[in-house]
Amino acid sequence: MATTGQAPQRAGRFERGRAIARVIIALSAILLLTGCRSRPPAPQAVCELDLPIEVFQADADAFELKVQRAFLSDRTGPFRLETTSTEVTSFLYYAAKGTPLQQPYVQFMPDQVCIGGDLLVFNPIRTSFSVLATPEISDGQVSVHLERVLLGGRNLPRPVMGYLTRIINETIRDAQLHVTITELRLEEDRLLLTGTWW
Repeated sequence: MATTGQAPQRAGRFERGRAIARVIIALSAILLLTGCRSRPPAPQAVCELDLPIEVFQADADAFELKVQRAFLSDRTGPFRLETTSTEVTSFLYYAAKGTPLQQPYVQFMPDQVCIGGDLLVFNPIRTSFSVLATPEISDGQVSVHLERVLLGGRNLPRPVMGYLTRIINETIRDAQLHVTITELRLEEDRLLLTGTWW
């Protein structure tokens, strides 16, 4: 349980989570405007989940604590952040409460990550979205290549995917303050980032 002294830090971390949720919502709005054209319907997701990823407050709290320890440490040792699909999904679920983003999920897979959920466009109208991306290390930072994006069961045009890729990578670069990433490992339901401070 958080103490009074921890409340500002906790609120700040949730604000960062809400900022992530707002980015997803804004990008998905672009998808809605550009991707809904007359095309044959595509599958509803770019990856198949074995089971819905369950969310738990304890896992959301665990992710927050890991991020705090990784980024707010004294920076005398190596940088390390290890997390799971359940922890990140739980964090996004609680951070997105009160926003149009519904039922978000993040699934780590070997060398790739799948992100998806629903957008509450106009209550009760919803549209689903899913993104398949391949993260890699470029010049000591994480960069993301969008392999496929679906919105409402339709593929997003490649020019728009390129635009979104640029926005996402700029956001990631801004978030990784003073860290040179030396290892990015994606396995089933697991992400590991290691690096050095500068």
